[in-house]
Amino acid sequence: MAKRVMDNDHKAKLNQGRIEAKAIREKASTLFEEYGTLLHSWNFWKNISASDREAATEAIRKANMACLNSDIKAMQAQLDAKIAEKESLAKR
Repeated sequence: MAKRVMDNDHKAKLNQGRIEAKAIREKASTLFEEYGTLLHSWNFWKNISASDREAATEAIRKANMACLNSDIKAMQAQLDAKIAEKESLAKR
């Protein structure tokens, strides 16, 4: 089976998408700092369509899962280090 090789146009398109996504994330961060208090108001959310509310809820759920997964990986690394330390002490 032949491997698919990306041509330069496809690579450029992917790179442009990454650049645009980064710009959107940075812009969203500054907007959140300015208008974040509005997101705490039910009056804001009642004027948003149900599909947009569901999309926001799903994005928040995914962000929570990503944060939890990174916390678990960090804790697992700490635990592995402690286990290795314990095993090295037991061998002495």
